[in-house]
Amino acid sequence: SMLRFREVETFFHEYGHVMHAVLSKSKHSLQAWAWSAVPWPGGVEQDFLEVPSMMLENFVWQPDILKRLSKRPCDGAPLPDSVIELLCKSRFAMEG
Repeated sequence: SMLRFREVETFFHEYGHVMHAVLSKSKHSLQAWAWSAVPWPGGVEQDFLEVPSMMLENFVWQPDILKRLSKRPCDGAPLPDSVIELLCKSRFAMEG
């Protein structure tokens, strides 16, 4: 699939929520995990709800991961190292 970089980043973020839900274990399912639409108490604390997804999202910014994920449809070649380097440098652009 031809995804934009931000779409790949969003995919990894949302997959972090999936992994959080799948790997949670507790006696009562309501205490294990909840979508952000379900207010805690009941689910995990609001600030922890994003931790696994933010951790997984960070993988997208790793040059070796980018090289593995990126493939041109015509010949299967990964992004050139120079493009990967520029993309990684752009991560914190426009931040204070």
